[in-house]
Amino acid sequence: MEIAQHSVLFVGDSPNDETMFGYFTYSVGVANIQESLACEFQRPTFVTKHKGGKGFTEVVNYLLQTKASPHHEEVSK
Repeated sequence: MEIAQHSVLFVGDSPNDETMFGYFTYSVGVANIQESLACEFQRPTFVTKHKGGKGFTEVVNYLLQTKASPHHEEVSK
């Protein structure tokens, strides 16, 4: 099954996620990725402020707020 690069948001937190950061248009690194970013060639599009589960929660909350926003059409462009 082929996954469209532009329709998936990939979230990762470690160096082994580097290939996925490079493949998907929309990628998020949980803050603990900061420790290894200097060694990575394929970086995430965004990095959270929080580490671990709190960083993942940060991504989910952002997505939920954006979807619920009355300006959702503007945000997604």
